[in-house]
Amino acid sequence: MTFRFHSSANYLVRILERFAALVLILGVLFYANISRMPHSVGEFLLERMTVINVLVAVAFLAIWTSCFPAGNGQSDGGGFLAKLVRIFRGALCVTGMLALLLTAAHVPVALSAVLPAFFVLSCSLVWVRMFLLALIDRAPSRHRMDVLILGTGPLARRAWKEVRTQYYRSVNLVGFVDNECVDSGSPEISNLYLGKIRDLENILLRTPVDLMVVALPIKSCYEDVQRAIHAAEEVGVEFMQFDGTFQLKRLSKNTATPNVSMYPYHSSSSLAEQTFKRFVDIVVSATALVALAPLLAAIALAVRLNDGGPAVFVQERYGFCRRKFALLKFRTMVVNAESLIKDLENQNEAAGPIFKMRNDPRITKIGRMLRKTSLDELPQLWNILKGDMSLVGPRPMSLRDVQLFDSSHLMRRFRVKPGLTGLWQVSGRSETTFEQWITMDFKYIDDWSLWLDLKILLQTIPAVLKGAGAM
Repeated sequence: MTFRFHSSANYLVRILERFAALVLILGVLFYANISRMPHSVGEFLLERMTVINVLVAVAFLAIWTSCFPAGNGQSDGGGFLAKLVRIFRGALCVTGMLALLLTAAHVPVALSAVLPAFFVLSCSLVWVRMFLLALIDRAPSRHRMDVLILGTGPLARRAWKEVRTQYYRSVNLVGFVDNECVDSGSPEISNLYLGKIRDLENILLRTPVDLMVVALPIKSCYEDVQRAIHAAEEVGVEFMQFDGTFQLKRLSKNTATPNVSMYPYHSSSSLAEQTFKRFVDIVVSATALVALAPLLAAIALAVRLNDGGPAVFVQERYGFCRRKFALLKFRTMVVNAESLIKDLENQNEAAGPIFKMRNDPRITKIGRMLRKTSLDELPQLWNILKGDMSLVGPRPMSLRDVQLFDSSHLMRRFRVKPGLTGLWQVSGRSETTFEQWITMDFKYIDDWSLWLDLKILLQTIPAVLKGAGAM
């Protein structure tokens, strides 16, 4: 979602700035002590890091953070000159602290040469940070946040006005839900009236919604609000209460937009963990695509030569928040496989909405080998690099399967990005039932951690080598 994208990007930029600042001070200390530096790798490895060294580094980062608050150029206020003055003031402060440190430690270095260079580099680093964060704030996200408002009265109209004002680049109003269309005089509300609160579960089942804004008076509509919140929880939709009386200064710790009078009810996992997960996805997928390029080319050529059809199969799947994306796989079936599925529906061996056949006649000879070794999934490394998928997560489901869902609670599986591998992949794959599959998806979502991802990745290797459960 947009808020999460901006928050993650802001967080990553600030982490990189702190790292660059640490490298900067270490560079100064290296230059100041260059005559005493080890002359070989062996001597360097014998060097010990003292407690004083660590404390100096921690103190420097604390001073840096105090001198350069985490403003982004948009919310700092003031024009170009005011921002420039703030940067110079902070750089003077941190440079002065460095001068005191070098003087107190009696470091044999010419301060007249080191300090001006440090001052200029500090200003440049902070200016780059402010520039990047300003770009992030202005950048549209890949997907607009779909918002549903509970209520149709004056409070609902004010809620929509405030959300639209704060997030006009990134919010799409899905519609209004209430027991009756109270504000029938407003064309926007009457035209987007979706139905009654008792129908909310079915509405959320068929309509992608990221956020439900509760804009009903709690005291007089308590039971209706409780029913709506229960429906949102079943589907996995985040929700917030709008309060037109009190103005809050922050929406939540995961958003940086002030003055929004909404109370968040759902909290996502740690922003730092999510940012790190995305970082790992990018590094691993990019590295794998480069390293496996010869293998990918060989498989593509083999599939192409097998029957003359395209090497890569592209199919629309549902991803995060039921956003559609084009999933890539090496083609393992005949070219017209999707049109033949209607004739095979009565031979479906899987319970629930999914379709599975152990001896599916549409699978080609080379396709069976690719499925057995899971090599057909390798093109999805590109989906991971683009951000449509993650290395670990629930498997992306086809539009056909999702349209056959008969319960709204199944939609909760789309609250995380789909993955190349997951608990299903390491637990028997096609040998598991649909109910077991969904249970494992929910278990992953509820128990998610970086350690769980690592554990699944490590278990995937022997599962793929054994080919257990592959069809």
